[in-house]
Amino acid sequence: MTILGKGFPFCLGGGRLFFSKISFILTSLLLLFTTFPIPIEAEEGIQQQINNAESGTTIFIESGIYNEKIIISKPLTLIGNGDVILISQGDFPVITIDNTQDVQINHINMKSTNLKGNSLGIKISNSKRILIKDVTFNLLDKGIDLFKVQDSKIDQVILLGREGHFSSKSNGITLDYTKEILIENTNIESVQDGIYVKNDVNSKMINNEISHSRYGIHLMYSNGTQIFKNHLHNNVTGVMHMLTSNTAIIGNIIEHQNQYNGFGVVLFEGEQIHLSKNKLLSNQVGISFQSIENSTITKNTVASNQTGFQFIKYASSNQLSRNEVYGNIVSSVSDKNGAIVNENYWDDYDGVDLDLDGHGDSPYQSNDSYAKLMIKQKEYQFFFESPSVATLSKIERKLPFENNSVVRDDQPFVQRSNNQIYLNFNVIPFIIGSTGLVGGWLLWRKMYC
Repeated sequence: MTILGKGFPFCLGGGRLFFSKISFILTSLLLLFTTFPIPIEAEEGIQQQINNAESGTTIFIESGIYNEKIIISKPLTLIGNGDVILISQGDFPVITIDNTQDVQINHINMKSTNLKGNSLGIKISNSKRILIKDVTFNLLDKGIDLFKVQDSKIDQVILLGREGHFSSKSNGITLDYTKEILIENTNIESVQDGIYVKNDVNSKMINNEISHSRYGIHLMYSNGTQIFKNHLHNNVTGVMHMLTSNTAIIGNIIEHQNQYNGFGVVLFEGEQIHLSKNKLLSNQVGISFQSIENSTITKNTVASNQTGFQFIKYASSNQLSRNEVYGNIVSSVSDKNGAIVNENYWDDYDGVDLDLDGHGDSPYQSNDSYAKLMIKQKEYQFFFESPSVATLSKIERKLPFENNSVVRDDQPFVQRSNNQIYLNFNVIPFIIGSTGLVGGWLLWRKMYC
């Protein structure tokens, strides 16, 4: 059937087909937008909600992209309800928290679209009891700055910096004149210093992963810092500990700081430092001791580094014991002052244990002139195991040691702790084994005698 209208024939059967195609296209677009929602710019501003809210209010921020600067100066909670994205506004902080207490920021994303700016995610000052949780910072120049803040927590934060050399970047999290800050479960990557701590008292860093930065954790002029169970890898230095005292560094994995000046841990001019149960693996230098005093270094694993320990102006008041040093190219190096340590395992110890007490019968001593040269000139590392260096090492083994310039361990362990041999007597296996042995002997006698 054909209907004439305005001079054009219209077929009813073709019309049904046409409308079916349109319906299919519209349905497909609807499913596409439902599956991949496009963020829309939010209509109601966050700052206006904050201004109208009473102290202690919880504000739920709806999904959307927000281009505004947020200032918080009263107790309240901000929670992102869905995909909330805050865009950095030039050199201004995305969120400023000032002169207040009991503020919580939860489940929010922050992003910078200006890769040449000096963007900052959250700036907190003169405040206490602040919680930053489940917040992601993407391509910002700085993540979180705390100044004169106490009794606060940063938890489950992801901070991804920009590409490029760390000298052109800023720190992920900065603590300055702070007290009792807890930073845990964060992932920080590609910044200058992952966590920079200055003039701080009694803060804790627990279970964080920091990588591809200059220093993983950088301490300056602080007291009572605790660094527990972090994974610091592929930085220039894992922990840079400078002019800081009463620090506990326990149970961390610090590995693959293997750039030209790479260090697992540097301890510079501090005292009352407790370094225990850490794994220093595959770094240029495992641990460098530089003018520290009254400190304890124990039960660490120092393995597969180019240099295990580096001693510079090492004080006799330190206690270095029960560490396991193995698989390193050079176990230890020292300046002319040397170092006296006790009860460590060294895989290059060539003494014996005739009385089977677990300790070598002669001291472990390291007096490697080539290793000493590497302290003064890092370039000498490229000549390792050259014919001249190998010849020098062989000659030195035949010469008497200068006691004031060696690394000496008077009671070295001859085995690692997990390889100890225990001679326990068990009656039942002894009887079974003896019976089998006697039975086998009798059977052999019967068959061949």
